[in-house]
Amino acid sequence: MGPINTDASSHERQSMPQNRKVLVIGIDGATFDVIRPLIAEGKLPHMNALMNEGAHGGLLSTIPRLSPVAWTSFSTGATPGSHGVFNFVDIKPGTEYLAPVTSVRRQIKPLWKVASEMGKKSVVLNVCGTSPPDEFDGIMISGEPSPFHDSRRVSPPEAFDKLAARFGKRFLAPPRSRSKAAFLADLLQTVDLWRDVSLFLMPTIDWDLFVITFISSDTTQHFFWKDMEGGPGSDPAFRDAVYQVYERIDQAIGRLLEAVSNDTSVLIVSDHGFEPLYQSFSLPDWLAEKGYLVRTPNRMSRRLVSVKNLFQAMLRKAGVMGSLPPPLFLSGVDWSQTRAYDLGPAKALNVNLEGRETCGTVKPGAEYEQLVAELTSELMAMTLPDGQKPVKHVYRREDLYPKSRLSPDLLIDCVRGVGIRAGGDPMGVFKGLRRWGVTDWSGDHAEEGIFIVRGPDVVTGPISDARIIDVAPTIYHLLGLDVPESLDGKALTQALSESSAQAVHYADIDVREAEHAETEYNEEESDKVAQRLRDLGYLD
Repeated sequence: MGPINTDASSHERQSMPQNRKVLVIGIDGATFDVIRPLIAEGKLPHMNALMNEGAHGGLLSTIPRLSPVAWTSFSTGATPGSHGVFNFVDIKPGTEYLAPVTSVRRQIKPLWKVASEMGKKSVVLNVCGTSPPDEFDGIMISGEPSPFHDSRRVSPPEAFDKLAARFGKRFLAPPRSRSKAAFLADLLQTVDLWRDVSLFLMPTIDWDLFVITFISSDTTQHFFWKDMEGGPGSDPAFRDAVYQVYERIDQAIGRLLEAVSNDTSVLIVSDHGFEPLYQSFSLPDWLAEKGYLVRTPNRMSRRLVSVKNLFQAMLRKAGVMGSLPPPLFLSGVDWSQTRAYDLGPAKALNVNLEGRETCGTVKPGAEYEQLVAELTSELMAMTLPDGQKPVKHVYRREDLYPKSRLSPDLLIDCVRGVGIRAGGDPMGVFKGLRRWGVTDWSGDHAEEGIFIVRGPDVVTGPISDARIIDVAPTIYHLLGLDVPESLDGKALTQALSESSAQAVHYADIDVREAEHAETEYNEEESDKVAQRLRDLGYLD
C-alpha cells in the first residue's frame, strides 16, 4: 500500500483527469457480517452492484473505535495520534470536568478543506465529529453530536434558510422516541431525510466532492442486535430491524447513484464494523473497587447513589426529567485520593498525573510507570463471573501514539462480545445480557468496517489490508490532486488500475490546522451534547 512512483513526471500526473467527481457514502458501523447475508438474499442490490463492479474489502478502524475518532481519521488520512481526537469528551483544561470535544480539537485539516485550497468544491453532510462546521468552498451540515439544530450547524449559515424552506426549521433536531417501534420508525425516517437533503443539494452547487453519512445503521445495531440474533431479551417483532435500516440505506444509495454521472467515483465507507455485545463491565466501578478511583463521602451508600442515578436515567428516558448538569461522568470523585480515572466512551484510562491534571496525585517518572504497569496487569487479569477474561489488550500511549500529548495513558481493547460501560451499575461492576432491557446496547463497535469503491480508475475484485487512514489519500488521488506526503495513510493503489496507480503523486502539502483556541460550548450547549450522547447510549 506504499506510494507508487512518487517521482512521477508532469506528463504522468496529468494522465489522471483533473475534473473527476467523487461521491462518498458513509454508513456508520456497517459490517460485511450483515451485508453479505442480505446480498445473498437479493436485498441490497445497489451495494451488491458496486461490489461487483469495483473493489471492496474490510477497512481497519482506529483505536479507540469511536465514531468521532474514526471519521476524523477518514477525513484527514491521519491517526488519532496525529489529528488529536480521541473521544466524544475530554477533561476541560484547568478543571476536573469533562467537556465535549469539538471539531476545533482537530490538528490536521480534513480533505474538504485541503481540496478547497486546491480549487475544489465540496458538499459534506452529517459526518460525526464535525461540529462546529468547517469553512471551505462548498456547503457543510455538521454531524452528531451537536448542540445546534439551526443555522449554527450549517456552513455557510445562510444555506440553512434554503434548507429550512424545504425541510422545515426543525429538520436537524433529533427525535425523542417514546417506544421501540417509534425509535425504529425514526431511524428509518432519518435515512430518508439525509437522502432527501443530499438529493436537494446535489444540483445546487457544481461540486467535486460530495460526502454524506448515514448514522442510523450504527444506532440500530447498538440497540437491535439482540433482536436480530434472537438471544436472551430479544423481541421477535424487531428481528429484522437491522435489516430494514440496511435495506433503506441501500435504497438511498440507489437514488444517489441515479443523481451522479457514470464517470463519478463512488466510495462506500464505514468508520468501524459491528459485533454482538453479551456482557459489559463498569470501568469506573472497577476502578473504585480496586481503590484507584475514590469517590467523595456521601450520606447515601454507593449502592443507593447508583440506584438514584438509575432512577434519574429512567426519568430522563421517560421524558419526565431533563438532562443532568455537567460534569458528564466525573461527579463525586475525590481527586485528592484518586490515582486513575476513566474517559467514558473511549474505553480508556488516564493517570491522575501531577502537573497535568488539576489535582494530580501521581508523580511523573517511576511512580507513573509503576501505576501504568499495575493497571495493565490488573486489567489483563480481570475475570467475569462466567470465568471469561474480558480484556484482550491494553495499549499504552507509547505503544500507539508516542508523539501525542492528547492520547489517553491506557487504551483498552476487549474480546468479542464484551464491552465497557462509562457509567455505574447498581447491581455491581459486571452486567450480563440476562439483565438487559430494551434501552440497553446489545451490539458494539468492531475493528473492521467496510470499503467499496467503483469508478473509471478502479479495478474489480477483493482487496486486503485497507485502513481507514488510507481513504483520504485515495480520494485526493481520485479528485486528480496530489496526495499530502505527511499523512499517515497512503492511497490504496491495489484498488486502482495500473495506469492510475502509477499516476499517484505525493507532494509536500501543509495539512496542519492553524493554531487557535479550542471552541468551548457553554453549560447549556454541553448539556445538550451530553443528553444526545445519552440518547445514543454512549453515556449512562
